[in-house]
Parts: sequence; structure tokens; C-alpha cells
Amino acid sequence: MTRLFFITLALLLPAGCVEERVVRDDWATLRELADRPTPDRPVDDRPPTSAGYAILLKRFEGAKREQQAERLAKQLMDELFIPDIWVRDEGKAFSVYRGRYPEPSVDAAQRDLRQSRMLQLDGKRPFVGSALISLEAGGGAAQGPLDLKQHVGMYSLQIGFYDKEFGPEFRQAAEKAAKVLRDEGAEAYYYHGRHLSLVTVGVFSDADIVYVDNVATYGPRVAELQKKYPYNLANGVTIVNTLGDQKVTQPSFLVKVE
Repeated sequence: MTRLFFITLALLLPAGCVEERVVRDDWATLRELADRPTPDRPVDDRPPTSAGYAILLKRFEGAKREQQAERLAKQLMDELFIPDIWVRDEGKAFSVYRGRYPEPSVDAAQRDLRQSRMLQLDGKRPFVGSALISLEAGGGAAQGPLDLKQHVGMYSLQIGFYDKEFGPEFRQAAEKAAKVLRDEGAEAYYYHGRHLSLVTVGVFSDADIVYVDNVATYGPRVAELQKKYPYNLANGVTIVNTLGDQKVTQPSFLVKVE
């Protein structure tokens, strides 16, 4: 059974002062973590706006993007009998989508997403990386390949966050950090909550969580990435866990995208 626990974190700031933070370790739900307010900041209880969600199966770019998208859509409908397949012109790309859903958490959306990832064409599973994304160009919409919100239902390795202690542009700082990591070859993402913007790397599924003696732990893919990105940073500096008389740098950890 997966275990959840809370730990007290001491953030070492550049000026030498120490601030106490409470963060849920391992298996945290990303939205809950990112939306958690700081003590002196009021909670924004307004529900996020949404124009609906759809499953992004594949995006085509290049001179023949329209023909490629239409060909795939026809193949999915004629050979695999998948309903609700549609194509959208997105300027520099044509995207193939499946379905429309009011929220990514509804049963139909999650069912169709799981099925889409298992679909086989020509003996392969080309849609393992398919994701539910918002169709609205703002608010809770996924704003591009670096926005983690497009990977609802998956996990990612959190390696840092930015909040108001960084300054009013903490969201831009998270986006910049993710872009720098992408430029270095990492599969990096950002995630904007109400009070925190997180930086993560990699996308994982339930298959990357393994059980040893009924205790959940990270699979080899996660463990290997954690060797490269071992720590979770706060505004660019390491976090130190104070456990009794010991001080241990907080490791990176998986968060679930919801």
C-alpha cells in the first residue's frame, strides 16, 4: 500500500536565514501541492475556467501536415472503429483529437485515455504518450509542449518550485527553468498552481511504480532519472530536511498530474 507522510523542511535562503515549510513527500497530487497557499496569502476559491478537454493523439507539422492528420483520422475510424475522432488546424500544425469532455477527471475521459494509450497500429502502440488537454487558449489550458497540464493522469519527477519568495515573476522563472532544461536535452515541464509553479522532468505511468513487499517504490526509469536530478529545489536553492539532529537535502519525488 502506498504510504503518505508529511515532513518539515528547512529552506536555506541565500541571505542565511532559515524558513520552515511543510511539503508532502512522495506520491503527492500535483494540483493540491501547487495550489496550497502560503499562510499570509488568501485562497482563491474561484473554479478554473474551461472550454472542455480532448485527447490529443498526434500532432503533425511540416508541408504535408493536413494530409497526414486526415490520413491518421481516417485510419482510426475505418480500421479501429474509434468514434469521435476529429482534426484541428492549429496554424503551424494539424492535430488529431479524440472526444470532448467537460473535465479531464470524468469517467469517460479517463476510460478513453486509457484505451487510446493501448491502441495498436501496424503492431505498435503509437499513442502511449497521448494526453488530455484543455481546448481553451488560456486559464487552465496547456500552453505548449512544456506545460505539464497536458499529461493528466500521469506522473512526473518534481525537481523544483518557485513561489512568491522568488518575486512576482515566479511563474516566468519556472517556465524559463523548464526551457533551459529542454535546451539541454531534458524532458522538462512546468506546472502553474495558484501559489506555486513547479518544475518537473519526465512523464511516467502506474507501470513505473513497483511494489516490493507490498511497499510502493520507484521503478528503474524513475530511479535512473533521479540519479541525474537528485534534489527538489526551492527558488533555485536546495531544501534541507531537518530530521532530529540530522539535516538531509530533500530528494526529487514523483507527483501525479490531476
